[in-house]
Amino acid sequence: MHLYTLAQLIGLGVLWAVKSTALALFFPFFVVAMIPYRMLLGCFFTPRELNAVRPRTRKTPSIRAKTCLTEFNIFSWTAPRPDK
Repeated sequence: MHLYTLAQLIGLGVLWAVKSTALALFFPFFVVAMIPYRMLLGCFFTPRELNAVRPRTRKTPSIRAKTCLTEFNIFSWTAPRPDK
């Protein structure tokens, strides 16, 4: 959990640093870059650990497989189906 918190603080620090400098014009691009950053966390954490830090909602499916970027193909990705 501490490593995950550190990763989140690093992401927050990068966004804050961009917001506070002349790069603020590119802030939206850095926000979008947080999506692959989150997927990259799947290389360092197990699905059980990632499910532990996910928000608890009825429509949020659980993570079943490792979501490392080396196994992720953006062109063939389909949304996971919720369990019935």
